[in-house]
Amino acid sequence: MNARQIDLSVSSGRITAEDQEAEHSLLKTSSGKIVATNVIGDMTGRMSSGDITIRNDEATGNITADASSGGVTVEYSESPTSLLINNKSSSGKGIVELDGVNYEEKSKSTIIETIGSGEYELNVDVDISSGNFTLR
Repeated sequence: MNARQIDLSVSSGRITAEDQEAEHSLLKTSSGKIVATNVIGDMTGRMSSGDITIRNDEATGNITADASSGGVTVEYSESPTSLLINNKSSSGKGIVELDGVNYEEKSKSTIIETIGSGEYELNVDVDISSGNFTLR
């Protein structure tokens, strides 16, 4: 699918977005799971309870992922050459498994890192009692 704006919202259940292109995509659910695969353009995933999984071949836009209870996983097939990573968490772990990462700040609740010039932004806000943020 190719569009200017895509908004998918459900109160409970699973949202699956695959092979879509838009200037901006909004994927939102109160409880369940969000799975986005090969979404080109800027994307926002919002979840109250559940997991957000984003799998892209490469970084093609800014990503914002907010989870109140659950985890966030972002996976790239090809390591990004330019990415700014902002992860804030009240608890849980932030795990970054990419090469070429320059740490600007790394504490229990905040990770700020760059790869290259940081052309695209990955913002993850995880306010959780249990769960993790993983970037591969």
